[in-house]
Parts: sequence; C-alpha cells; structure tokens
Amino acid sequence: MTLRHVLHVGNILNNGYLHCKYLRRRGVMAESLNVDYTHCQGQPEWNEVRITQPVAHFDQDWSQIDVGEFQRPAWYHGLSCGDLPELADRMAGDGGNRPPAEPVDTPTESLRGRIGRAAIGHRAAPLRRAVSAGLSALGMHQTASRLREMINLARLAGEPDQGRALKEFATTVIADYDRLLPDAPTPLTVQDVLDHIGRARMHAPVFSHFPLIQGYSLDPIHPLLGTPGKPFICYEHGTMREFPYEDSARGRLYRLALKKAEKVFITNVDCIASAKRLELDNWVFIPHLIDDDHFHPGESPIRQELLERLDCDHLILCPARHHWRHSPDANPNSWFKANDVLIRGIAKFMANRPEIRASVIFFEWGMEVDLSKALIAELGIADRVHWEPIRSKLCMLDFYRAADVICDQFHPGLASFGAVVPEGLACGKPVISNLNHETHSWGFPVLPPVVHAPDDEAVAKSLETLFDDEETRAQVGIAGLAWFRQHHSSNLVIGRMIEVYHELSDRHGWGWRFD
Repeated sequence: MTLRHVLHVGNILNNGYLHCKYLRRRGVMAESLNVDYTHCQGQPEWNEVRITQPVAHFDQDWSQIDVGEFQRPAWYHGLSCGDLPELADRMAGDGGNRPPAEPVDTPTESLRGRIGRAAIGHRAAPLRRAVSAGLSALGMHQTASRLREMINLARLAGEPDQGRALKEFATTVIADYDRLLPDAPTPLTVQDVLDHIGRARMHAPVFSHFPLIQGYSLDPIHPLLGTPGKPFICYEHGTMREFPYEDSARGRLYRLALKKAEKVFITNVDCIASAKRLELDNWVFIPHLIDDDHFHPGESPIRQELLERLDCDHLILCPARHHWRHSPDANPNSWFKANDVLIRGIAKFMANRPEIRASVIFFEWGMEVDLSKALIAELGIADRVHWEPIRSKLCMLDFYRAADVICDQFHPGLASFGAVVPEGLACGKPVISNLNHETHSWGFPVLPPVVHAPDDEAVAKSLETLFDDEETRAQVGIAGLAWFRQHHSSNLVIGRMIEVYHELSDRHGWGWRFD
C-alpha cells in the first residue's frame, strides 16, 4: 500500500521536486506532479546530474542525454495533461490511500461528482488508447498526449447535461469571488471559469489520492476548480507581484485561489506588499529551498582551467538570466534583473582598476542575451567577458566554487533575491546584489551579509573593495555561509513547511506527525 500525504503540483526551477526530496526524508510522503512544463531547469536530471553536453531549453529527449546512473524517483511524475487519467489509474491500482472528500454542501458535491465522472472519461478510454497507440508507434508521443487531452476536454463540455452542470458550478465560484473579493476591480465571469475548468478537472482523479495539494505559481487554480472543497496551499514564485491584478481569467482565478487557500507560502520578501493589498491572513514566509546536499563550500575542478584559459587571476560569476529592457506580460518586477546595471558597473570597475586581472562569466540564459552582448561590446569589455551555455545545477556548483565573487540582480523595483544569493552564500562566496534591507527585514530576523549595490557606481566600488583585500573577501564569504546555515538552510525551510502541515492536519483530523 502506498501512503500519500501531499501532492506538489508544478515544478518551476525544480522547487516541487526538491521539496519532495527533502520532505520524504522527514517522513512526509510527498509526490511531485509536473504537467506540460518541459523547461530543462524544471527536470530532476537538471538538479542531480552533471550534464556536460548541450541540452535544449524545452522538450528534451532525455534518452539521448548522458545522465549516468540517475533514474527519476517513482514519486516524481513528469507528463502531459492528456496522460493524467492513466496516472490516476496507476495510483488507484497500487493500493494507495484515497482519502474521502472534504465535506461540502450537497449541491456542490453533486456537481463535483457529475463533472468528475466526465473528466475521468472512462467511456472514452478505448478510443484514447487506440489513438495514442497509433500515434506513439509513429514516434508522435507529444501529439498522442495532446489528442488524449482534447478528447477528455471535449467530453467534459459535450456530454448530456454537462454544459449545464459546468455553468451551475461556475456560478458557485463567482459567488465565492464576489464574497471574498468585494472590491475586485473586474468581475469573474462564467466564461473565465469555463476557460480553465476543463484542464483543472483533468487533474481531479490524481488529486483524489492526496489529502492536501500544494500548488506552485498559477497551479492552485487546478485544485480551486478541479477539486472544490479539498484543502490546498499556494506557493508563490514571485507570482503574487502582478498576476493577481491581471485583467484576465487567470488573474482573477489566481486572486481567488490566494483567498481560499489554507495557506500561502510567500518565498519572495517583496510579495508581502501584495499579501497586504489582498488582505490575506493565511500566509507564512518560507525561503526558497537551496539543495545544500550539493551547495556547500568545496574545491572546484574547473577553477584552474578557467584561470589559464581566460588568462586572468580572478573570476566574477554572474548567473542571473538576462532580462533588462523588454518585459514579457508587462511584469517588470518578476522578469527584470537589471543586467545592464551590472554590466556598466563591471565596465567602470575594469576602467578604474585595469591592474586587477579579472574575467567575467555570464550564461546564455534569458530573452535578452543578445542585448547584453551588444552592451558589453559597446563598452569595450568583450575581451574580458566569457559566455557559457545554460548549465545544470552540478555544473553551476563547479562555477560557484571557482568564483571569487558572485553577482546577482540589480533591479531597483525589486531589490529582492531568489536562488543565486543563497546558493552563493551556501558556497562561502561574497555576493553583490541590490538588496533592499527594509523589504527583507520582516522576513529575516538577521539580514544576509550581501554587499549592497543599488547602481553601477556601487557595483564598481564593491568589486574594487573585494578585490583590493583578499582577507575582506574571505571574511564576507565566511559571514555569508554562517548566515545561510542559520537562516536559509534546507532544515529550516522544510521545518517551516512541516509546521504548516501539522497545523492543517490538526484542522482536518489527519493525524499527521513528522520528524
């Protein structure tokens, strides 16, 4: 019998996978569900394998990539939406726990049952399997999965009386929206719900095997609509900055999900402003999980080779993705890293102190790599800059350990940090970034000893200070490592998450107690 506690839905930057990896060590039977997200940084191999060959950013064929002895754990489920019914069938067949639904009003329960039967689509199973087998035999696996999804969604809306059931359910969701968000600038509509309910209800058979769902980014919309009444947690990836205020169906539904969630995990300290704006009282701050199985001080096998190849004495590592001029989705605070501020600061440092033989390492990651390369050429420092392809985490660890100084992001509208800062601190390296102390003070009792640089002049000055005195550089790194271990370690992150699970267990009578 397979015991299941929490399903983590979504895997941006492998966060769902990593949480499950560490939670399971503490006795939490957590599983990771990653649906239709194929970016390389959201695949377990990216975290666990030192990948040296080129990897496509999306839609990798892992059978053609050397991953050594690594195998995906059985609790990780990376698949397409059309494959969810088969996953649910496998879970039902392994003797696992299938907890009863949370008590809800009789009309809602009736609607849920009627819609759920349509979503599972057992009567379409023979057609689904036949089409899938034919297309898969031709090597069209993605096409097969998409077609299975289309068949299920068509059945959801097309069977007798299902259209009426869906619209009736939509009215209950709208009533919740009006009650919980009376001052919302735009109303939730029936069409908003219908646009998202099909995909959400395809998740429902899998969700039924878990008492609790933890949805990442916008994925909490799936339990909101797919399994009404089931407890869920919202884990924000910076998604609270702008998405709840979008004039769109997903924006309105995400806003409602934040209000209805049993808990909201805030991982970016600046998002407290959004929590206050939405008048949330269900949030808790939990820092990003850094895999300190890997990220800790150690020797780098590539440092000496880099120094010789780049003909330098020092290495400045800049891992942040490149976005600094054009904002996708008009969300600058979530996208921008202000790489131009960093580049101009490095150029000033090199002009001011040409005797310091330092090279800079950037990574070809982000939508505006070409803009960064053009600016570097314009400033005349291209011969001091080295570009690397996007790298897996273990390869990045080699670069972190090889570096003398690490630089993160410098966006003035954000002044917050994600993974780069704590990864650098975990490796005992001095880190330069634009860090707003006032923004961070509510989340951390002690602020991280990051070298604060709000503009290009400060970047240049910070680099000069660190490279002028090796002892200062070492002491900043030591202080950063000590801070990470006390305020940002995996034990702290997982401990806070388990505290929330215990709280919800007491509320719902699940009887959970973990180490």
